[in-house]
Amino acid sequence: MRQPTLARKIATFTLLALFFSLLPINNIAQADTTLTTAEKSIVKIYTYDLNEDNWLKAQGSGSGVIVSSDGLVLTNAHVVAGDDSLKNSDPYFAVCLTEQINAAPVCRYSARLIAKDEDKDIAILKMRSLDGATVSGLNYLELASRVASNGEELTLYGFPDIGGETLTTTTGTVVGQEQGYAVNWLKTDAVISFGSSGGAAVNNENKVAGLVSQAMSSSLNTLSYVIDINSVSAWINQNKFNNGTPSILESRLNSVLSHTLSAKTSQTISLPYPKISLTCPTGFTGKVEESSITCEAANGSFSVGLSKDGYEKTFDDLKNLNIESLLDGLGIFSALINITSEESTFAGRQAMKYTVSALGTEATFYSFPFRQFTISVAYDYGTGDINKDAVDAGLQSFTLDTSYTEPFTEQTSYSQTDPLVIFSPTTNWVFLEKNSFAEPVEIILKHQPNIMASFDTDMAVPSEENLSNQEYYEQNDALSTLGGSFSFAEALTGLKTEIIDVNYNYELNSTIKDAIMVDKKMINADTNLTKFYYRDIDIRREGYIINISFIYNGSDEAGFNMMKTASDQLLSNLTVSDAGAPPAASAEPVIILNPERYTADELEFLQKYGLSKLPWEEDTPETTEPDELLTPADQLSPLPWTSHNEALATRLSGRLLLSVEDRGKIYYVNPGDHYRYQVTFGNALTLFRHFAMGISNADLNKIPINANSVKNNVDTDSDGFSDKSEVTHGYNPEIASNPSARGNDKMKFDTALANRLKGRFLLQVQDRGRIWYVDQSGTRWEITWSNLMDLFHSLALGISNEDLAQIGDNTNQLANQ
Repeated sequence: MRQPTLARKIATFTLLALFFSLLPINNIAQADTTLTTAEKSIVKIYTYDLNEDNWLKAQGSGSGVIVSSDGLVLTNAHVVAGDDSLKNSDPYFAVCLTEQINAAPVCRYSARLIAKDEDKDIAILKMRSLDGATVSGLNYLELASRVASNGEELTLYGFPDIGGETLTTTTGTVVGQEQGYAVNWLKTDAVISFGSSGGAAVNNENKVAGLVSQAMSSSLNTLSYVIDINSVSAWINQNKFNNGTPSILESRLNSVLSHTLSAKTSQTISLPYPKISLTCPTGFTGKVEESSITCEAANGSFSVGLSKDGYEKTFDDLKNLNIESLLDGLGIFSALINITSEESTFAGRQAMKYTVSALGTEATFYSFPFRQFTISVAYDYGTGDINKDAVDAGLQSFTLDTSYTEPFTEQTSYSQTDPLVIFSPTTNWVFLEKNSFAEPVEIILKHQPNIMASFDTDMAVPSEENLSNQEYYEQNDALSTLGGSFSFAEALTGLKTEIIDVNYNYELNSTIKDAIMVDKKMINADTNLTKFYYRDIDIRREGYIINISFIYNGSDEAGFNMMKTASDQLLSNLTVSDAGAPPAASAEPVIILNPERYTADELEFLQKYGLSKLPWEEDTPETTEPDELLTPADQLSPLPWTSHNEALATRLSGRLLLSVEDRGKIYYVNPGDHYRYQVTFGNALTLFRHFAMGISNADLNKIPINANSVKNNVDTDSDGFSDKSEVTHGYNPEIASNPSARGNDKMKFDTALANRLKGRFLLQVQDRGRIWYVDQSGTRWEITWSNLMDLFHSLALGISNEDLAQIGDNTNQLANQ
């Protein structure tokens, strides 16, 4: 049984870090003409990704070196690696150049990853302007054509973490060489540290002799290892002309960087939604991130931050949160922190005012709800309240446009595959999906801020699979109390556990009758007073342990009983597959009748394993073949091919091709491998299963709908405007137009995203698994069973058998997968 991590559950206080972790902001300076070419060519690289809450955040940083005037950057592969703890990791990169030797680098560029070799620990980025244009005329360093010799002096450039924000330079001598990990290493006595990775080792000819990679320390000295540039030059030349794959985060990062640059010179900074703005006083510098805006001076600051909620909270939700118990959950750390709270107002809105004291530092912030967000405003007057007047003036500049709203729908159910788990809709429970394997979703009981829930799955330990539920529980309980994590947690928090009830065959519903249920309470070891109640549910399935944990953040038994009732309600319709491991995959395509009955995850499960219904469904329609007979053009009879013409295949990547000399057969050239696949009514599902990219509603709505794909006599959203009229004028035909606020359904297109997805099939994961195709003009068409072949014929490009035969055919491989 796992102990829930209370700290990650304190959603209201996640913005405390907003005050304590404000990063230094350096005023933008004029370019320093005294910088050397090397100093102008070394860059700091920030790796951006979506964090657990799906906000764009810098997840790490390192160094790099520009090696061409059009912005090729060499760095280490580990600098640009994604985060394995994230469910969706698609990193994109900010590139920052030194403009003044004593100031932090300025991030005027983003970059696309065009090549990476983890064995060699090398990567190539291609810099891009924030408006998407290519770059030119940059300072750069040439690559050395000879190997540095022993005794030769090297100058190492980079941005180590311990070196502050500015460029750091060290010198050293080559003291040896070594082969290993597919490259040659130069050993040097120059000092490097974390953050220097990817920086350049420059010889006395002002050329890049190597890439800084790692340091080895002993009690006597430190030895730094540099990748000899000559051992990777062939790989660089082979990959430097790659285009790379655009990240879905490209436009988001460009927007953040552009707003951050503007904030350095503009006094007014803002967030797009909710529409919030602040005015930075004279002497304060602005900083903009996706979820926060900050005005900061050398001594004092104020900021606004957002946290996403699963429903539209009320002020009472904040007011009723039990802060004392939350602090107790921090154990020994609670002695270091003091929080006082009071009802207050901010900018004319009811708000909770919190004062936090820790380690001699005091911070104050206000929190209040707005639609699906909690907005927190933090401020610090500086030492001796030196900037009190300026900060107060800045706080008074806060504006929130309450008339500007975006559609928000509570997520009342959740499902996932591998193992397939389905939380069906129940009264008062909502879900907030997280970008984290450790906590894939936050489960929230509306208007009960002191009841929290978490859900996760773990791989089962093979040696435990044959244990009974009681044996499994007792074994894990024994391990946790004999010096394991459980006893350590108790020692750390000063709280001890008292078991209230254990049931080894707890019946959740008619399909789950073998769960392990443990009720317990946490007691202050000194006072014997109850602080929290817990309920842990473990469901053991082949290969997996499914865990749902509930916390009541309070000491009264009535609240605990309410939590138990609510948890029983949530779990009454919980569904898990009979075996944690999914059934064996099937190569036979199936047609699913009434697919709208299933969620996107359920459809993915069915399609992946060739099932017509979920394994536990009793009375659902079986899958049948379509009534009409397949025409000859629907039969799989791949056209022979001669030799693969990669140039032709690349040019036709993403295209639907119509074989005009072979009974009008349709082929799709997959952008992933540039091979063609015959499309028939029978294999379309398999085709979509392998090639469709999942996309959220928010990103899908950035791609225009083709006006010819909708009808003039249909009004999907019943707002009085036909679908064709709405699409033609840039409105969403599935969102009703509000007569009093015309424009709420106006679509905000992202041309860069649409262009990147040309020729792709898209799976609308938030709406019954609908399938779309993005044509070569960057507009999308919905694919349905009724329009499938006719639509593909209308969009296909005619091609002769001679040309078609030059594109490799992988149709049979698809059928066999």
